[in-house]
Amino acid sequence: MTETKTKTPEQTPPSLNINLFSVSSLECPYENYKTIRDTAPVTYLSPDGIYALGRYTNVRQALTDWEKFSSSEGVALNDGMNFALKGTTLGSNPPEHGRLRSVLTRPLMPQSINQLRERMQGLAAELINNLAKKGQFDAVPDLARHLPLTVVSELVGLPEEGRQRMLDWAAAGFNCMGPSGNERVENGFPTIMEMGKYVSDPSLPDRLRPGSWSATLYEAVKSGELVEKEFQSVIAGYLTPSLDTTIFAISNMIKLFAENPEQWAKLRAEPALAARAINEALRIESPLQYFSRLTTEEVNVDGFVIPANSRVLMMFASANRDERKFQNPETFDITRASTGGGGHLAFGTAHHMCAGRNLALLEMRVLLDEMIKQFTSIRLISEKRVINNMLRGYQNIVIEVDPAN
Repeated sequence: MTETKTKTPEQTPPSLNINLFSVSSLECPYENYKTIRDTAPVTYLSPDGIYALGRYTNVRQALTDWEKFSSSEGVALNDGMNFALKGTTLGSNPPEHGRLRSVLTRPLMPQSINQLRERMQGLAAELINNLAKKGQFDAVPDLARHLPLTVVSELVGLPEEGRQRMLDWAAAGFNCMGPSGNERVENGFPTIMEMGKYVSDPSLPDRLRPGSWSATLYEAVKSGELVEKEFQSVIAGYLTPSLDTTIFAISNMIKLFAENPEQWAKLRAEPALAARAINEALRIESPLQYFSRLTTEEVNVDGFVIPANSRVLMMFASANRDERKFQNPETFDITRASTGGGGHLAFGTAHHMCAGRNLALLEMRVLLDEMIKQFTSIRLISEKRVINNMLRGYQNIVIEVDPAN
């Protein structure tokens, strides 16, 4: 006799009165994330009228299903920013996404990034040596920003006035991903409009540094591979994601070690754990908290139905602390084995996985390797958090270190 399986009844996702974009939540979001995860596979966040996926398996599966969870209508939470994102690498689906991404990632492939290793190692060694002598310093401007601002801004190849504005453009770009009516969204749009005006300036291509990413990109326009508007959108793809996310990843990692001296001692005793330590820092304090997708049809997620044309939050940072995936997820453990590759979602996954992850990992690794050599201990003195709609990081982290020699 054949057993008949009972079909799980479809349910409406429960509604939660959680505002993820309040200052209090942005400062300390993890209790809200756990409430969302524990309530249901899908929840409806009533203050902003959005659905949310907070569990690891659901987030990962949705990110791979671009046909049902689409990026082509943008990945922000307001119409203005989503209109601006349409047709960009962030705001597109395959096959269009693949064509744009292939151009964007040409200078970001492993072979190209590895050519930067020696230079970055030299810069990191000099920087960490000088900081070890100082003993006390602010790890955000003095350490975390150094390689991104020294190397990445040069690689992008903008004229000096553009390089000076990259941090402001990046912060505004992520703030403008927030929900309608949000103060940081409204305050960020003038800065984003300034960036748009800058990258669309007809004189910009003639002022790009020869051989830079941007100059090479413009060759694709000359060859007919890209049109001018696509060139501008890919340039914006170099500007907004390439700095703040890496700076926050580095500074978050430093603070974690300052707060967990036993983990720092363990890493210094076994430097081969460096790659795991970096992935663990990215997991437990993900710089990018979330992006969104739009459902193209009614979607059933573990028995809970999301209507068609619904905006759905992909909660990377919540997924990375999901007890269903990670044992003791609130614990910073550099020996954790399951955080790389198929593990954490700090870089996203599938088609929209972070294009600059190889560069970010290189920057984090060369700095960490030198810190292991030159800092015997790291102590936290003070901190000040950045409040950003999509990013989690610090404006200042003052630390005290003991030099190895």
